[in-house]
Amino acid sequence: MPVMVGNWPGFRAGAPERRARVERRVSYADVRCPGGIRPGQLHLLVIRRVVMGDIAVTVVDLALRGLVSVEESADSWRVRSRPAALSRTRRQSLPEYERKLLEGLASREPAPRLPDLALSLGPALAAVRASLLREAVRQGWIRRLRRHELTAKGEQLVTALGSFERQLRQLKAESGEQALTGNLLPYALHYALVSRDQVPLARFAAGWVQVFGDLAGWRSAPRPRPGSSDRGMY
Repeated sequence: MPVMVGNWPGFRAGAPERRARVERRVSYADVRCPGGIRPGQLHLLVIRRVVMGDIAVTVVDLALRGLVSVEESADSWRVRSRPAALSRTRRQSLPEYERKLLEGLASREPAPRLPDLALSLGPALAAVRASLLREAVRQGWIRRLRRHELTAKGEQLVTALGSFERQLRQLKAESGEQALTGNLLPYALHYALVSRDQVPLARFAAGWVQVFGDLAGWRSAPRPRPGSSDRGMY
């Protein structure tokens, strides 16, 4: 965010105060998604529906938090939840859609390949999508009866998300793609800011969408309108 500076080279005592606008560098600590919005909730605010990419970035988010195991094998990715990492107290603190996704990925030994998982996970993913919608209504982001419409709070958050995206892009420009591979990675995936070639979890997210994107009842995200702030990879 720009800051105003009064004492700049050439400033003379007694002269009228002059101020120069200086662009402040963005640090990792500066960048926080507004309103506590999780990566899988971004499309709900922008296009008012859930797409498979939202599930993919949620799995990545859970993996970064140590709640899901993701492994790359020779022929596919393997994924499952890690019940031992989730205490009862921590489980109760998770939003319902994350709990449902973890349940769908649980009790699988060995961890299945994504194509095998796609044969049985459809109902669980539909439950995750319904739960995401309920959470958006509960948070007061979208209207209860007209879910294609944002509330005033939702409109404010969409505006704030535009600033958040600009911060992510500035952080990448100033510090490189590596700056986005920590907890910001799921958000960076949504905005297509990291390379699939360089970041394994980015390859996983793309693989998840490729395998699960054709499930009945799921559609790809629409192409962004000119000027739209939502330019996600999904």
